[in-house]
Amino acid sequence: HWLRTQATLQQHTVQWSRVLAQEAHGVWVSEVQQRDGHWVVQGEALSSHHAQQWVRRWGELDIWAKPPQLPAVQLTQAVSHQGVPVWRFQVEAELKEVR
Repeated sequence: HWLRTQATLQQHTVQWSRVLAQEAHGVWVSEVQQRDGHWVVQGEALSSHHAQQWVRRWGELDIWAKPPQLPAVQLTQAVSHQGVPVWRFQVEAELKEVR
């Protein structure tokens, strides 16, 4: 059972990582954390719309127990880009568990 659970978690992680690796216009990921099936992603976007579109793409995958959501974005000075105000965001999601 443990091996099957780990294989499914890995398969879901690979699917999620492929979406993460796709070029996203106007979105920069600054940090990705995974603890078992729990994901946390932090980043910056040129607009809240860019961030929402990016999160919506992830939500289309059929691997989530708790789909990625964008609870809030905050307009701030960019950490990674000079002088351009950006929208900071944090997204959390839970992968499905194997039973």
